[in-house]
Amino acid sequence: MVYPNKLLNLTKNLSDFSSLVELHLITVHGTRELEAKGQELIAADLTESLLIDFIKAVHSWGGSFRNYYKVIENAKVAHFQNALQALSVTLPMVERALSSLLEINGLGISYASKHLRFLRPDICPILDNVVWEEFKYSWNPRGYRVLQSDVMRAAKQLEENNIPNPMNRSNGCWFAGDVDMAVFACLQLKAIKPGWV
Repeated sequence: MVYPNKLLNLTKNLSDFSSLVELHLITVHGTRELEAKGQELIAADLTESLLIDFIKAVHSWGGSFRNYYKVIENAKVAHFQNALQALSVTLPMVERALSSLLEINGLGISYASKHLRFLRPDICPILDNVVWEEFKYSWNPRGYRVLQSDVMRAAKQLEENNIPNPMNRSNGCWFAGDVDMAVFACLQLKAIKPGWV
């Protein structure tokens, strides 16, 4: 079946999204723990020491410490407060949230969106080179907003089709971060085995 959402058309069957999330959890370690760390940071009202630990954990999870020290040196609690405030309204302003983190010298779109993904996995995906090369979203906050909209629509479609989510969210919910994991795993798999789908 062909879906109007290009993210869902990565595979022949929507049910593949379940196994793709499982694959991501196996190959990229620490996802659940980092989500918990993001929630701990928010609950602690963005305590600076926890924020530094969180930033380090996000860079470690992403596999790159390039610019890490510059980010630590320039990141302020206010950057993250502004981002979370933009995401806490009825219609989350993901474009503004990403822009708030991009004010941090040394933090680019890929890692800024990774931080958002672990602060608000329910509504924030990651815009990195892998996703950009496949789908050509604009490499800016506006492109991130378009990606986020597509991911949220994909999550809704997965829920409506009762596709099991290995993240075991309540009520069978799919988060933006879950769809993001499946998409990333699928693109990595296609790079290794081009005929996979």
